[in-house]
Amino acid sequence: MVKKNRPQKIYNHLVDTICPICGKNFIPAAMHVYNDGNKAVCSYHCHLEAIRRKEAEKKKKKRNYRGSVIDPNRDDNIRRLASEGVSLKEIADKYSLGIAQIRRILRDGSCM
Repeated sequence: MVKKNRPQKIYNHLVDTICPICGKNFIPAAMHVYNDGNKAVCSYHCHLEAIRRKEAEKKKKKRNYRGSVIDPNRDDNIRRLASEGVSLKEIADKYSLGIAQIRRILRDGSCM
């Protein structure tokens, strides 16, 4: 029985490895190994899945590039700060928003 956690040497140059995408055991041959960075994957399908996951991760990072979690009371806090006389630029910097977004929140409501 082959343990899934550890590579097992079959011959001197062939090592049984586990695909990081699907979890299948396979023996990577030098002529047809697909690589996802430094990790070998078992098939072209898993190679494409790894590329798709990388692209999705890039989009996720790009979409949430400021890394801030939206406070549920954010709009109320922005309205309160604006009524206290804090400048729009200071509010925009505090909440990592643009001045136009702050104006929209003050004018008509939430802005996502």
